Amino acid sequence: MRSRTEKAAFAAAFGAVTLATTWVGVHYAESRWFQCAVPFALRQAALQTRIAGQQVRRRFSLGARRRPVVVKLRGTLDVRSADRTTRLLDTALRAATASGLTIDLARVTTVSRAGTAPLITTVRKADRDHVPVTVRGADPAVRRTFHDVGLDRLVTVAEDVGPS
Repeated sequence: MRSRTEKAAFAAAFGAVTLATTWVGVHYAESRWFQCAVPFALRQAALQTRIAGQQVRRRFSLGARRRPVVVKLRGTLDVRSADRTTRLLDTALRAATASGLTIDLARVTTVSRAGTAPLITTVRKADRDHVPVTVRGADPAVRRTFHDVGLDRLVTVAEDVGPS
């Protein structure tokens, strides 16, 4: 799978080739091949340019949200709640940009080792997408579990809950 930078470079090169093809097509409009190829090439260039623009905006947070996306979890995070937690965190991560993702655990009572798996997966995906993740409101027992599984080394754990 290509990186975002490679995709953006490919889109720029494709756009340049499309521009050159269009210029040649304008000068040699009587050719049937150019009459068919130019609209297709323009459509493909527009698609690639749109995709590259979305990637650049996300990467460099042009027009990004100024505040991080906040996810408030509650109850017990264990193997039974792992699927639901994974879906919730994946949705939040897709909405998050360079401004970050904050996971509020103020209403979480206990976390098992299996319950940290969705958090670890989300933190790794966020790291890959350059999205900072902060965990806030974790009580001492939850922080101890984070330390046991090494999650405290992957994510910033804020001590205070602050205003919600």
